[in-house]
Amino acid sequence: MFNPQPKPIKKVKPKTSINRISKKQRGIKNKLMETYAIIDAKRHSRSCDAYPTKEWVDHDHTIAQQRCKHLNKTELIWDPQNIEFSSRQAHTEWENKSHACEDHKNFIKRMLFVKLHDPEMFEKRYQRLSNYEVMKALK
Repeated sequence: MFNPQPKPIKKVKPKTSINRISKKQRGIKNKLMETYAIIDAKRHSRSCDAYPTKEWVDHDHTIAQQRCKHLNKTELIWDPQNIEFSSRQAHTEWENKSHACEDHKNFIKRMLFVKLHDPEMFEKRYQRLSNYEVMKALK
């Protein structure tokens, strides 16, 4: 009489998990959260750095976090000088490299930070400028 045994079910661990982040990424996030707490505590105003008449709602990185990693300068992710207080509109304009961001009150400051830490991106953004006064201030 043939009595087949069922094959044992193998438990396969997923190679990657959406909810799983590396120790390095967790360390970056912890340092960033500490920086947010410090700079928020020092902040006396709720106004946007780019549009002072608007309220800030975002911590906005001048050099994007992904770009900082690409440049092997992860320390810029939690550098307070790389973080601005922005309204949603100002944040979107900076990210999209819109010509409207040339009118931001903090545009020259941000561009000089980019020039110092990411000359390649600075040149790309500089080539797209349309405001001659801003161009003169940056050179």
